[in-house]
Amino acid sequence: VDPCDTLVATFRGEVQVILQRYCTQPFNNGNGCHQSNTPIGRDWTDYGLIKAQVDNGNFATRVLDNGGSNPMPPAYSTGPQSLTDCEKEVLQRWLDAGGPEN
Repeated sequence: VDPCDTLVATFRGEVQVILQRYCTQPFNNGNGCHQSNTPIGRDWTDYGLIKAQVDNGNFATRVLDNGGSNPMPPAYSTGPQSLTDCEKEVLQRWLDAGGPEN
């Protein structure tokens, strides 16, 4: 199934795969930036913790509106450097739906 065809994206269905690809996989000397064992303080492996970032607007600001000085993924990441248009669309649909888990 093409994720861009998904009418309502969910964390467990589509979003978690995107976050694993860009945010939580062990790049950067063996650590993903947004894992539970990193000092960044934004664990995106746990739905409850990322939902708080969705609700306060930090997720959208950092991931989708990131044209400022701290783009995500950051330039120092050894993983993929930019979201595809499809991935951005999926994340926006998820946010528009209130960030559902399932």
